[in-house]
Amino acid sequence: MIKKPVKKRKTCKDCESTDIFKESRCYEHFRIMANERLKKYRKNNFERFKKYDINKAKKAPIRKCVECGKLYQRVKEGKGLCSHKCHGKNWKENGTRKGEKNPGYRNGFYTNRSKTKMSETAMKHYNACRKYRTEFLEKNDYYYCEHCKTNHSLRFETHHIVYASEAPKHKELHNFRNMILLCIECHNKFHGNKRKIRKYLVIERDLETLFNRNLTL
Repeated sequence: MIKKPVKKRKTCKDCESTDIFKESRCYEHFRIMANERLKKYRKNNFERFKKYDINKAKKAPIRKCVECGKLYQRVKEGKGLCSHKCHGKNWKENGTRKGEKNPGYRNGFYTNRSKTKMSETAMKHYNACRKYRTEFLEKNDYYYCEHCKTNHSLRFETHHIVYASEAPKHKELHNFRNMILLCIECHNKFHGNKRKIRKYLVIERDLETLFNRNLTL
């Protein structure tokens, strides 16, 4: 009997795993390669996309706002409304956001969040998150999750690795080493079991020396 030669199973180019997904790579390394490829594509074609958006906006028809009567030019119609303010006024007048239908309606009372003043600690937290997002966008040209490396998400949010409850009023609480950009799914995971997931971040960013306490436990 002639024995057939045994075919060798292909392995990933970046690691030794045999579970190949695409282009002779496993799923994790293919995802990293695809994100890097997409990042280079957006950098090379940034000016072309910008010109396309400008030309598209110029071709848009001029419309008149139903609420304030102002002329505006937009690609999408937006139900004949020029801005978010006119959109909110129109909703209130039509009764679609009155009473219990309004998201600010709580226990028989209407709470307007814009009128309520934020505390100093909340303002510092909000401003730090906003600055981190703007600097992240300037460096990378687009948002992506720093934990799972995905750029397809409904929302990206900034997360403090060491919470304010763990180190209240600490000088390095809003340091960028203590902040990370996450998608919604990963953000919920970090809040669910933060101590198990954040171990690698504490070691990589050396947060124990920054806060002078043991954080891996």
